[in-house]
Amino acid sequence: MKDVVEGLFSFKGRMPRGEAWLLLICMSFVTGGLLMAVSMITLLFVPGDNPALASLHGGLKALLQLAMLWPSLAILVKRGHDRNRPAVLTIGLWLLPLAIAVAARLADTPLLGLGVLAIWLYMFIDYGLIPGTRGANRYGLSTTGGVGPAYPKVDFGPAEPS
Repeated sequence: MKDVVEGLFSFKGRMPRGEAWLLLICMSFVTGGLLMAVSMITLLFVPGDNPALASLHGGLKALLQLAMLWPSLAILVKRGHDRNRPAVLTIGLWLLPLAIAVAARLADTPLLGLGVLAIWLYMFIDYGLIPGTRGANRYGLSTTGGVGPAYPKVDFGPAEPS
């Protein structure tokens, strides 16, 4: 249990792909279930079109999503550490699509959405599909037990004299 709590709330250390995917999928199910419960309770107990209760419903949903922000960022930062990426890069890549979406909205240019797609695709491939650095890196020891470089070093023979 301590590992799960540390995995969800600490920004230190490394996290392998499998563990990151498992935590993110479990968080998605828990968040989805809680959002459905809030919506069902609101539908059952809110009489008619009461704007005060409707805004309470929206506030509860926003609060729940905000509560999931810290664990999501903690998982992504540790996954970035496993790939030998600094936390600043991970958080910047996470915030950049939001900034692009706001700029696209203000400029009324939907083509900027392609930039958001490109960043999400990069993060999906780099953080979600590619294995972490084998052995120790500046963020700690490998959590999967591998040693040595992640990719074999290719020797092209001696360099030619210039």
